[in-house]
Amino acid sequence: MGTAADKKIEKLIGDLFSSKHEVVQSAIKVIPKEGNAQMVVPMLRAHKAWAQDKGLQADIEQVLKEMKDEKAIPELITALEDVEFEQERGLILSIFWNAGLFPVNHIPVLIKQAMKGDYLVSLEALTVIENIEAQIDQEIWQNASDDLDYFLNEHGDEPHADLVYELKQVISSRLHD
Repeated sequence: MGTAADKKIEKLIGDLFSSKHEVVQSAIKVIPKEGNAQMVVPMLRAHKAWAQDKGLQADIEQVLKEMKDEKAIPELITALEDVEFEQERGLILSIFWNAGLFPVNHIPVLIKQAMKGDYLVSLEALTVIENIEAQIDQEIWQNASDDLDYFLNEHGDEPHADLVYELKQVISSRLHD
């Protein structure tokens, strides 16, 4: 038997998947007060489900970008790597820096997304990495630099290669800090 808080979360998640706009809107208004990090993936799914309603999507994005819970980082990383959210990768990355959440233990994931993503995804990954102030092991930066070198040598003509190059410059500066 779940706690009252668990039942509230379950109800909020259920409300996110209602076919009624008002029910979803009401849930979105309550989530900042009563939700938690486990709401991330359901909110991303609701965002996808309401693709025809830009206003509702904007409301969902605002809630996600104002979430300041470090426990959301693993949820966001999982979503970032999930093919279900391929079209939402730029949004997911923007949530990190808007919410002030920095996935310092997931630099390789960010690098991978920058390389395989489109221009927007690469830009968002660059922004997140540029804003990480924590000390990161030099080996992680070196591996990232090597991966980016490989990408630029093999795919230098990709539309987002200039951003990947800029990311490479940021990482190179971290290697020499």
